[in-house]
Amino acid sequence: MKKLIAASLTFVMLLSVCAGCGQKPSASSGQPPASGSSSSQADASTPPAPAHDEIVIKLGASSSAAEPTGMAGQMLADKINERLAGSVKVEFYPGELLGPAMEELENMQVDLQQAVIFSFDNYTSIAKDLNIMSMAFAFDSIDHVYAFLESDLASNAFQTLEDSGIHIVSYRLQKNPRAIFAKKPLESVSDLSGVKFRVPNIDIFQKNFSTMGAVPTIVAWSDYTMGMMQGVVDAGECSYESIVALGLHKYAPYISLVDYAFPLESIAINTATWNKLTSEEQRVIEECADEVAVWFTDYVKEQWEVDKQTILDEGGSFVDFDKQSFIDAMVPLAAQLESEGYWATSGLYDSIQALPH
Repeated sequence: MKKLIAASLTFVMLLSVCAGCGQKPSASSGQPPASGSSSSQADASTPPAPAHDEIVIKLGASSSAAEPTGMAGQMLADKINERLAGSVKVEFYPGELLGPAMEELENMQVDLQQAVIFSFDNYTSIAKDLNIMSMAFAFDSIDHVYAFLESDLASNAFQTLEDSGIHIVSYRLQKNPRAIFAKKPLESVSDLSGVKFRVPNIDIFQKNFSTMGAVPTIVAWSDYTMGMMQGVVDAGECSYESIVALGLHKYAPYISLVDYAFPLESIAINTATWNKLTSEEQRVIEECADEVAVWFTDYVKEQWEVDKQTILDEGGSFVDFDKQSFIDAMVPLAAQLESEGYWATSGLYDSIQALPH
């Protein structure tokens, strides 16, 4: 029995010695921590590991790299890449490199591309109430447009986009109003009768200009200038800043600043990608988008002052026109479009006209 007790005590003493072998010196011992130890000081100087593997975002644009929207897309990519290096990488593809606008929208929904910067008009194929923004003369100013987008009247449209996999990051890239131009002067709506008029592949644009008497002709944005030069179309429309950027004034030099709509460019990310981002990454992307929107809006206004002189210097001219003739021609269209289901909200046009702005 005594031998058994002695053996047990010896075993316990050995365990105690071994347990002490792996202990680090205490702070009071005056010895520094062993190399490679995870001290709080070392942790403080080490950046946190990314919450996820690097997310690659393919950002597409219909506009060329030389146009303001293309420039804004590159700026957005640069800003995000700088601020979210290692966690998010944006690759920018301008000039319909990922396909025409409608194809890009489809790409977004199936995650073939993750983001887009293009006209807000392009979402009308998903959110029908947004068609009203493209109806000629439905709004009388940009403030009128924002009053609509910030009201309850637009809430269903934004929810429909979310449900369809499209998260709008910003719609405040404010373009100049939309002008029309042609190879002959357009002094009144009657001058559009029978004219081959370039439109995008969006129904409401075709309705606008067929109502004005023109022959709507679908031409991709990337083919716009060539189509005008080759006579595929003899007239068209766009916001002011794209006229010189695309060189359209060289082939359709008669420009009428009718201001029939107040377009916006938008930045969107598909919801699958947006939901992968941390809340901090989402905040950074929103901040970058806001900065780009401010730059874009200021740039297009300032650039137009330069472009006006360029148009005149290169043989273009600004046409005096009867704006009321265009407005009067469009009066029946609102009721027609609603009856044909171009927007889902009953009485939307009249409700928009009643908005304070």
